[in-house]
Amino acid sequence: MEDRRWWDEQAQTLPRPDLRLLQEERLREAVRRAFEGAPFWRRRFEAAGIGTDDIKALDDLSRLPPVRKSDLRASETEQPPLGDYRGVGLAGSIRLATSSGTTGRATFVTWTAADLRLDYELAARAHWRAGLRPGQVVVTAHPGYLNGGAAMTTGAYEHMGILPISVGPPESAEHAERVLRRLEGLPVDHWRLFPAALVRFREAAERIGSPVRLPEPEGVGPAAQSDKLSAGQECVSYLGSACGPGRGAHIAEDYAIVEVLDPATGEAVPAGQRGSLVVTSLGRDNPMLRYDLEDVVRVEDEPCGCGETSRRGFYEGRVKDLVPVADQEILPIDVWWELAPDAEFVLVRRPGADRLSVRVEHTGPVSGPDGLAGRLERRCGVPVDVEFLAPGTLARAGYKAVRVIDEP
Repeated sequence: MEDRRWWDEQAQTLPRPDLRLLQEERLREAVRRAFEGAPFWRRRFEAAGIGTDDIKALDDLSRLPPVRKSDLRASETEQPPLGDYRGVGLAGSIRLATSSGTTGRATFVTWTAADLRLDYELAARAHWRAGLRPGQVVVTAHPGYLNGGAAMTTGAYEHMGILPISVGPPESAEHAERVLRRLEGLPVDHWRLFPAALVRFREAAERIGSPVRLPEPEGVGPAAQSDKLSAGQECVSYLGSACGPGRGAHIAEDYAIVEVLDPATGEAVPAGQRGSLVVTSLGRDNPMLRYDLEDVVRVEDEPCGCGETSRRGFYEGRVKDLVPVADQEILPIDVWWELAPDAEFVLVRRPGADRLSVRVEHTGPVSGPDGLAGRLERRCGVPVDVEFLAPGTLARAGYKAVRVIDEP
């Protein structure tokens, strides 16, 4: 099994014309299921003046306005507790969780048995690309309880025949130290961590002299961020991942239709240009139609040398983290490319700013590394002020780092 090049060769190497036919077949089924099973979607069709017969091909999707997380929250408020946007209710579900709530009030997520199996299969494609194999031991630090991350990752590993060790996000220095002590002597093959969690574990390992072997920072730098795509657990958790560093995330297009739209006009942007990620899930009991993740991505159409036939996406950041400076909009990843992969930094967003303000922790002289401001100015196209801080100055997160702060 380890000699297989792909987890699902037939699906991952499907010729583009066949893939489009499959997408359109599954799109028609998703439209019918959403319209007939969920009042939320029926109202949106009626408001747009269209019916299920009006969306038969990929080009027809633009007739239905995108939906955002705020629309799902409104549905849950008006039809508590779960809203009316699912085709299958609690009686047909086998798992319930909530979204992370990092961008506002958390919403509920439910899975039918079929939807959970599909998520595990798409997760297996991503983990296989990353080199994970049956029989290995993997440590993960996703949050659990009502957050569905821990259950999803551990379930996907088990589906592949991998032994997961779920330690939870290191929310404190003591938690990180306790985890490291308990893991001493265990044969860990892989760590799967968000950058903020790795920083905490590495700092804890240095404090206590832990012999536990942690991954290098390069595994969680800007390239690693760019190479992963998710449409959220309510849509398509494992939307895509990269076949190699810097190659972009191969999108699971047999189970998702991905659009990249201009946030201002709602029109599709050319290949390779930044825009908002909009996803339609396919093959699910609870479909999502044109779900605007409010994420900034790029999608490339050029074939990949690895042999997978899907398009590749690059995750650039959240729309909420765009920092307007002069006539540009800067994201944290634009700055991160010029820093060490494990650097701690924030962008300061101020109204009407004509200079980009960046704060970076640095262990060298107070003046910082020569040329950083200049390199950032060349990359971002705006004047840059860099403030260097002592290590440990910026707030630490156990799950997802805060990279943008607002000041007057």
